[in-house]
Amino acid sequence: MELKTKRLNIIPATLDLLKKYEAKEYPIDENMPPHIAWSLSELKEDANFLGWGVWLVIEVKTDKVVGDIGFKGKPNELAVVEVGYGILPHAQNKGYATEAMEALCDWAFRTGQVKKILADCMRDNLPSIRVLEKLGMKQVGLNGDLLLWELVLAKTDLKMTIELRAITQANYMECLDLKVAKEQEDFVAPNMFSLAQAAYEPDTYVLAIYKADQMVGFILYRFNSQYLEWRMSRFMIDAAYQKQGIGKLALEKFVQLFYAKHGLLTLTTSASVDNLVAINLYESLGFKQGEVLEYESGGQMYRSVRMVLGSV
Repeated sequence: MELKTKRLNIIPATLDLLKKYEAKEYPIDENMPPHIAWSLSELKEDANFLGWGVWLVIEVKTDKVVGDIGFKGKPNELAVVEVGYGILPHAQNKGYATEAMEALCDWAFRTGQVKKILADCMRDNLPSIRVLEKLGMKQVGLNGDLLLWELVLAKTDLKMTIELRAITQANYMECLDLKVAKEQEDFVAPNMFSLAQAAYEPDTYVLAIYKADQMVGFILYRFNSQYLEWRMSRFMIDAAYQKQGIGKLALEKFVQLFYAKHGLLTLTTSASVDNLVAINLYESLGFKQGEVLEYESGGQMYRSVRMVLGSV
C-alpha cells in the first residue's frame, strides 16, 4: 500500500519500513515516538489496521523521510476518523503537509469506510490552520486552546470535474511528469515519446485529462493509414490518480468528443493480453475484442488484443 503525489511517497509505517529509512527522528528503540509505537502495536495485533495508523512521508527527490501523517484508529460506527500530521523542521514551508494530507484524506474517502474526517490544532498555530483550510476543512468548535475541524465527504459528481483539454506550451511539462505505476511501464510508452510522435506524424492528436485543474492523464489518438481507421494509441492515468474511477469517465468523454469531431463509426485501440484491467475497462465502454496481434519490439515478443468500438 502506497500513496504517490508529485513530490511525495506516503507509506504505512511498519517496523521494516522504519529500519529501511533509519531516520534519526524515528529511532527503533525505547526513544521511539509514542504515536509510532502505538501504531506498530495496533498493527501487530490486527493486520487490517494497516492504513489507519501512522504513515511515513517520504520526499521523492531525496528518498528521505520528511515527516509522518496518519489516523488515530479505524473508522468508528459513524464512519468517522481523526487525522494528524507532523513535518520535520527542515522540510516545512514547502507545502508537504497539505500535499500529504490531501492524498491521505482522499484515500480514506475512497475506501468507502469514511464519511467524515476530524482534526484539531492549537488556536495560535497559523501554519496548521492554513493547511486545514486548504484541505477544505471547516472549524466546528473549540476545546480549550484547540480548534476543532472536520471534512465531510463531498457529494460532488466526479464526472463534472473530469475534462479533456489541449496540450500546449503552457502545460506540456505537466504531461511529461505523468507516470504510470511501475508494473504498468511495459504497457504504455512514455509521454515524452508520444508528444514527439504527435509533433511529427500526420493526423495524430493528443489530449490532457484533467481532474478539476490538475492534469492526471493523457490520450493520443491518430488515423491509422494501414487499416484506414482511427485508433487510440495511448491512454494513461498517473499512478497517483488511479483506482478513482477517473479512467472510465475520461474514456467516456473521449468517445463523445471523438464522435462529435469526426463523426465516424469505428474507433479502435489495443491492450496487452495480460492487461486484464485495461481489457475490462474497454469492454465496459462497449469495445469488443478482436484478433490477437503478435509483434516484436526490442528483441522481445508481445501479444495484444485489438479492441473495436462500433463494429467487429
